[in-house]
Amino acid sequence: MVQIKRRQLLVSAVALSSAVSLSRFARAASTQWDYIIVGAGTAGLPAAWFAAQRGARVLVIDPATKIGGTLHMASGQISAAGTKMQAAMGIKDSPDLHYEDIMRMTRGLADPDIVRTTVDHAADTIDWLMDGGLLPLPGHPVTGDAPGRPGYSAPRYLWGEDAGRAILAVIGRKLAPDLASGRVATQLGTRVTGLLLSDAGAVEGVRAESGGQELVFRGRHVLLTSGGYSMNPEMFQRLVGVPAYAGRSWPHAMGDGLKLAVSAGGWLRGQALHRAGTGSILSAENFDAERYARFQTVPQTRAPWE
Repeated sequence: MVQIKRRQLLVSAVALSSAVSLSRFARAASTQWDYIIVGAGTAGLPAAWFAAQRGARVLVIDPATKIGGTLHMASGQISAAGTKMQAAMGIKDSPDLHYEDIMRMTRGLADPDIVRTTVDHAADTIDWLMDGGLLPLPGHPVTGDAPGRPGYSAPRYLWGEDAGRAILAVIGRKLAPDLASGRVATQLGTRVTGLLLSDAGAVEGVRAESGGQELVFRGRHVLLTSGGYSMNPEMFQRLVGVPAYAGRSWPHAMGDGLKLAVSAGGWLRGQALHRAGTGSILSAENFDAERYARFQTVPQTRAPWE
């Protein structure tokens, strides 16, 4: 386990933010990329790293001016069964138990195929982050139990002191050599507006816009990792069925990846599984209201009968 000092994290983040952005659009637009990844966040950045390790040339496009997406705001809480950390602590666990716990906790509503894929690869994911320097809080992993709500059947739940940014720091360090070599490049401040389709319907690249300039990027494969839509009130109401009020997510979570997928013949599912947050007092009646206060409903700190 590697202890990473806060100063090292900040230096890494600053270097990453300044080094990864392409100086001019021309270089990216004139390159035939192996992968074009739409979204420089939780899914897109690891995908870029793994593709680069296999020899691919990768372009990551994001409308924000810095990478990381919701990792800048997320709690960074992750879980896995069968990790090196569990083995070192003598914790007996398995992906099958993890699968059973998730299906129990979600009352069987979670997609079993997605859950199965997740639990089968979760340990490798956490080991990869830990090998890269992720430092869990003392006493972790935990089961996540709460009064009246049993958590996992084994301790497998963990997160770092710096929450989602701790995960971003690990990914940033891993990506740095590929960014420096040009194997991976980022096109920041750029929003993908459409997919380039061949006459046969194959995706051959993307159309994008930055500063009023229209751009075209071509690649052998296009990966969409920008599905968040919580800051798009029109899409939110259409998919969830209730109005959006609070504007509490990443400003660029506009559902662009969902729109792009549908434009190429994809479809959306799972709208009925939306889970609202706990009650809050907002600063205004309309989106995008800031949260003034939030009701404390955690039973460890407020008795249920209150």
